[in-house]
Amino acid sequence: MPQNKLKAIKGQKPTRFAITSNDLLTGDVVYLSVNGTWVLDIAGAKHFASESVAEGVTQHSHAACADKIVGAYVIGLDEAGQPISNRETLRTKGPSNYFHGKQQIT
Repeated sequence: MPQNKLKAIKGQKPTRFAITSNDLLTGDVVYLSVNGTWVLDIAGAKHFASESVAEGVTQHSHAACADKIVGAYVIGLDEAGQPISNRETLRTKGPSNYFHGKQQIT
């Protein structure tokens, strides 16, 4: 029986999986949707019941979309469809490098 690569985080074990990546041109976080396109909102992400199936789709998607995305990988989701890791939760909220008025522009 295959072993899941994604471990339980804070006592939560993933119940489903999704595929995430970054848009090659904009750097935006994107998720593979049911119709095979890349969407910005995790709510539109396709959910997989098996990590191994999601991993196989990741390999295919990365090869097929090499001119659109970079760094596709599988993430674990809870029963509500939200990421269980803090890193992925932060990625769903968008960039954290907004201009805050303190950077010196030269």
